[in-house]
Amino acid sequence: MIPERTGITVDSTVQGENVAMSIDQSALAHIINVLTDLYSDPELAVLREYSTNALDSHIEAGQSRPIEVNTPTDLRPLLTIRDYGVGLDAEDIRAVYSQYGKSTKRSSNDAVGMLGLGCKSALAYVDQFTLAGIKDGERMLVSIARDETGAGTMTVLEAGTTDEPDGVEIAIPSDDQFTLEQKARDFFAYWEPGLVTLNGGEPSQLEGYVVGDYTVAERARNAWSTPGRHDANPLTVVMGNVSYPPPDGYTHEAIDSLPADKRLVVRVPIGAVHFTPSREGLQDSDRTRAAIAAALEDFQSQVAEAVTEAITQAPDRPAAARALIEARAAFGRKNVPELQWNGEDIPVVLTAEDLAPIPAVETDSGTTLKPGHAASLWAAKMVSGYSGGESHRYPAGQVSLDDAGRNPWVLGYDNTKWSATQRRKLNRYLEHHELHDEPNRATIFITDAAAVPRPEWIDGAVTAVTWKDVREWKDPLKVTEGGTGGVKYAGTYCVWHGGYRQEKFEADSLPTEGRKLYYVIGDKYAGEIVRQCVNLLADDVYVVHVSHARSKKFLRLFPHARDAVAAAKRGAQGWYDSLGAESREAIALSSQLRYRYRLGVLTLPQDKLDDPQLSKICRLYQLWENGTLQERYNHRAQFIKLEDIPPVDVDKVIEAYPLLSIDFDGTIRQHADHAVMYVNAVYAANEGSN
Repeated sequence: MIPERTGITVDSTVQGENVAMSIDQSALAHIINVLTDLYSDPELAVLREYSTNALDSHIEAGQSRPIEVNTPTDLRPLLTIRDYGVGLDAEDIRAVYSQYGKSTKRSSNDAVGMLGLGCKSALAYVDQFTLAGIKDGERMLVSIARDETGAGTMTVLEAGTTDEPDGVEIAIPSDDQFTLEQKARDFFAYWEPGLVTLNGGEPSQLEGYVVGDYTVAERARNAWSTPGRHDANPLTVVMGNVSYPPPDGYTHEAIDSLPADKRLVVRVPIGAVHFTPSREGLQDSDRTRAAIAAALEDFQSQVAEAVTEAITQAPDRPAAARALIEARAAFGRKNVPELQWNGEDIPVVLTAEDLAPIPAVETDSGTTLKPGHAASLWAAKMVSGYSGGESHRYPAGQVSLDDAGRNPWVLGYDNTKWSATQRRKLNRYLEHHELHDEPNRATIFITDAAAVPRPEWIDGAVTAVTWKDVREWKDPLKVTEGGTGGVKYAGTYCVWHGGYRQEKFEADSLPTEGRKLYYVIGDKYAGEIVRQCVNLLADDVYVVHVSHARSKKFLRLFPHARDAVAAAKRGAQGWYDSLGAESREAIALSSQLRYRYRLGVLTLPQDKLDDPQLSKICRLYQLWENGTLQERYNHRAQFIKLEDIPPVDVDKVIEAYPLLSIDFDGTIRQHADHAVMYVNAVYAANEGSN
């Protein structure tokens, strides 16, 4: 990259000797040490510096093949970056890597480097790394390290001919697998597709709303949550595939007006802005600020054009409204112009003012019974929880078009109050008529108007019911109070569903048909039985824990409910009956196999033991301990009737090998081969004596 030249003009009347400033040779090692330790984020520095150097080499060579980056693993604790560009020979390595400030890239903006510092950046992370330069059939492997002064030295490890393609491979030792892989994924998310492979695959690309060279992406709440990505900033500048945060304190209307959860990623040509020596940020110069400002103004212009095109070409009103809503959610209201669709203003929200007013009610003689008035719009958030369900009604204010199409409407609501009884009645009505997937979690829009406001702009079919229909509907789950003539709902139960226990789950919300409702009859001390049943049944079923006193009423209201204990027994016994003979023997022996002092001998490799009884015991123990048999059996144990299997006297078998009967410190595990030799020798001796 061509460096920025700052013209300096000095007008001075000072007379005297001119002395040119230079670097003290005795301080050279110190200065090299300072230049090496430029980076506050060494992991990101090595990824950035060597991968961009590799990409610059590909550009120079006209190479279309991607560079290859591999982060450390347990088997290969190295970060490697391999390119297939122009390569380096011995003279190139000596010229570039032995001299700080040496760069071949200052005459062109085709390359992003130019400082002559990044190729030594690995020494800020580790004390030693290797470089392999391949060029014109010759390969040279060099070790680059820091000496006792902190400065760098190079040692040629090997040199010779090769048939490898030209290029360079950097190998940096590291056992920090997670950090380097995460930072590599973050860093390469900004690279254009096809330029790099990460651990053998294409790295994930930055996601967001794309307009030209600009992307509106999600903004992280904390900078540390995604290291190196500047996600907590509202603006990221990308030059030469490298992302930078903006200069401190930089502001602009385009980014100030972005939604709080969004950030803007701006791509600029190489050379448009200039970075700091560490390349971890941008220089706060007039040129940098002017380039960013020009890009942001272009962004605003392109947003206006893209949104205008999307809305004017929308096939209908809902599509036009959706395009405008999505654009404002991505870019912010100030970045999106006020637009019309076919000459109509586009609503993005609905309010009470969009409702038709309530007309006056008059008698035949003209007497007004109820004066006309503006319609009201309320919202009621339905909540079902430990309290058995609750809700409150509040003025809706603004209703988004998305919410208006997603949630039910109640029309003609003429009551002055909103009560829990009305809420339950509405919930049951919606559930019974299958008008909402989760009525207990919906937001209900309630109005005294006769129609939903501006339905022509709402996407999809609107769910709307009249309060008169709800009020007059007869709930089949209502039960009559004996002798009083009054009615009430079936109450609440302790219910397990989706892995959670709710003490006061409304009976109104239980399945009224199908095979997803189960029950356990018992007092409060039967909770463990219920929990065992829940573990064996599907996650989407409802398991009701009902007392003996309420069981008859429950079964009358829910005749389709199934006995959870009986179902658990059938399933558990079926699982046990399907097991092989050795699995059932392992279960039968489990009570003898779980003592800690026996663990050492029982872990011996059973296929190397000559004693058939001990070999079988070890095999059964490992079957019990190392797979899923133990966990699955423990979940079903109290529902299973075990097969009568003749017991094996484990103590008697192990007593034949007195040196293995106790193992508190894991010696047998550490010296299994010796233990096997001992067992086989004792067994052979005993067999011989018999």
